[in-house]
Amino acid sequence: MAEAILLLGSNLGARKQHLAEAILQIDQIAGKIVQQSQFYETSPWGTASQNSYLNQALKIETVLLPENLLIELLKIEKSIGRTRSQRWEDRIIDIDILLYNQLIIQSPTLTIP
Repeated sequence: MAEAILLLGSNLGARKQHLAEAILQIDQIAGKIVQQSQFYETSPWGTASQNSYLNQALKIETVLLPENLLIELLKIEKSIGRTRSQRWEDRIIDIDILLYNQLIIQSPTLTIP
């Protein structure tokens, strides 16, 4: 069993609802949620967007390898309505893997931490 720290964010629409749906799906598909932070409001960066983000961190226990965890998280984003057309765009949901055990991964598809 591995431990991963995920960061969720949303700056479009019903932000709290999008985070709640992501949390539900993560717990069902990606791994057991063992701890979660409060919600944090943050300003966007890297873009001219005026939409603030609502963020939350999760600690999960998962049997998925890092690359497989990423695949499942991308599926969850898509099921909630995330589309990708350009970098730094506003988003309904964003789920990032911040940490995965003590691993450092640098690949074309995944960077941890």
